[in-house]
Amino acid sequence: MFCLCNSPLRHDQLTIIAPARTVDEFVALGRSGPRMPSWLTLQPLVLWGITAYGIPAMFILQPVFLNDKLRTEWFDESDPAVADAALASVNMAFFAFWAFGALFVSSLADGFGRKRTLMGCVA
Repeated sequence: MFCLCNSPLRHDQLTIIAPARTVDEFVALGRSGPRMPSWLTLQPLVLWGITAYGIPAMFILQPVFLNDKLRTEWFDESDPAVADAALASVNMAFFAFWAFGALFVSSLADGFGRKRTLMGCVA
């Protein structure tokens, strides 16, 4: 427990810091001047950023990592060149339609709003 009994500060000099509501306020809590925030302030933001961008990247690249499993399930082992060509076509189509879908859905979201577009995609 922390005690202010021997502190040279008087009670009226203490500042109570309200919880941060935004990322900018959170980063500003670690600053005491024009320098960079401390690592303890930035660590949760960095870890969240790695998680927020790393996990979806694995889901996006998942078809590429599953090629060996799909080859054994979908294709005959008699001609591996045909299986490789077919899987390359599937992967190419996945990324091509993903890019097209991102452009199409983002323009829909700009026109109708994110919530309506998301509900339309889920339905």
